[in-house]
Amino acid sequence: MNFLTINNVETSPSVFEDVDLSDYIKAYQVDYVDIEDSSSGRNAKGVLCRDVIRTVRVINCTFRVSKQTEQELIMQATSEKSLDITYYDTATGVDTETMTVYASPTRSNNIYNAGNGVIYNEFAITFSEF
Repeated sequence: MNFLTINNVETSPSVFEDVDLSDYIKAYQVDYVDIEDSSSGRNAKGVLCRDVIRTVRVINCTFRVSKQTEQELIMQATSEKSLDITYYDTATGVDTETMTVYASPTRSNNIYNAGNGVIYNEFAITFSEF
């Protein structure tokens, strides 16, 4: 099953391909988040008044321990400010949903020497719908 594919990644100069990151994902969750108007909140009687402007999709991915080449592929595929992705929607069961997202800017990652090369620890990236 393909959980997450980054579409149109420049994998080499002037070569654009879809990059399937499913094999590198350890945990995966799709959330729906309401964006509310600034006037939303509780009134003087304590009644909650919500004015939902829009609902956006957010995909939380935890990537497994990876080797140098795998880490480079993931970082290259997610480095653009705007990404077109195809993903599996766990809420609807549809595996061909597509949307434009931005990836979380925090990608700190601990590395260690495994004797035969550098290994990168698990790390998470959040993809949020524009």
